[in-house]
Amino acid sequence: MQTFVINLLRAPDRLNVMQKRLAAHGLSHKVLVATDALTLTEQQRQIDHDRCRRFSHYPLTDGEIACRISHHRVLELIANGHDRMATVFEDDAALLPNFVPTLNAIKALNSPFDFIFLHRALGRKWSFVSCYPLTPDNALGRVRYQNTGTVAYVASREGARKFLAQYTGAVGLPIDTEMHRYWASRLDIYGLQYPVVEHADGGHSCIDESGGQNRPRNSLPYPDHSALRIKAMRALTGKRNSVVKRISFWPYVWKGRKNFQTELNRG
Repeated sequence: MQTFVINLLRAPDRLNVMQKRLAAHGLSHKVLVATDALTLTEQQRQIDHDRCRRFSHYPLTDGEIACRISHHRVLELIANGHDRMATVFEDDAALLPNFVPTLNAIKALNSPFDFIFLHRALGRKWSFVSCYPLTPDNALGRVRYQNTGTVAYVASREGARKFLAQYTGAVGLPIDTEMHRYWASRLDIYGLQYPVVEHADGGHSCIDESGGQNRPRNSLPYPDHSALRIKAMRALTGKRNSVVKRISFWPYVWKGRKNFQTELNRG
């Protein structure tokens, strides 16, 4: 299974730290040079504004666009590769002691999946529902509330192909938002009961560097963001997503458990 690290050329210190972290766990890797928000072309800066304004007062920042392009590029490599799955890291990921046994258990899975996210913010206990006992001290399952970001994940080749087939053309949402909308994408996504990767950016986000676009102080909202029609559209979109997500969650859990029934029987 290949390992990819997404890194900005102007962040060599981060890459150096990340390489040491991976080497400490005996992991080789390939570096994907990230698209830089500070050098985006107008062609790259294409936004699906109709879709974006349904979710936010603000257009996407250059940092969010560049991050999405970078993840699309690594998913293209996975989709067109020969390996059944691959691991993807952003360059501010810190590996926890239980990372290697968890990754080895994922490698050994025979049941299909699209994405397994290795990091998430721990919160309410009921936000995670177990589907499969991956290791003696960790489980795969569905995550209900927390957005787990794109710090580290395992993507199957088929999962990468499915994601790319759905989301092409102009950027509509940030990559971390798009990836976790399972109720809309129908992707087969799992999280871990106990994350094996931490987010360790030292308080500095390269995504927020793009030309003073840090929100909400410096980023300009859509000019008509407060128009009654636009506010009603956003409210309707939010309510629809909330309802569909709630309705979809438990069937999504049951589907995940059924998916791993063969693994359980084999064990």
